[in-house]
Amino acid sequence: MPGTASPADHRGRQIDFGRTVADYEQHRPGFPATFFDGLVQRQWTRPGQRVLDLGTGTGSLALGFARRGMEATGLDVSAAAQHRGGTN
Repeated sequence: MPGTASPADHRGRQIDFGRTVADYEQHRPGFPATFFDGLVQRQWTRPGQRVLDLGTGTGSLALGFARRGMEATGLDVSAAAQHRGGTN
C-alpha cells in the first residue's frame, strides 16, 4: 500500500513476503482437500458462508474455500502476493 511502512521483525528488519511469493507458490503445495473436507464434515464451514483469509499470501486457503461454495475474500499487505493469488 502506498504510504504504508513495511512490517518489521523484532530486530527492526523490513519484512516483505511479496519478494518470495514465487518461491512460496512453487514449494508450498497448499492445503490438501482433506483439510477442507474435514471442516465441512464437522460443520465448521458450509457453502454460502462468508470467509475472510487474513494474510492470504498466494490465496490457496481462500481458493480452497471458494471451490467449496463459500464466498472467500483474501487480504494481504503484500500487493505481489495478492496479485499472484488473484485476490486483488
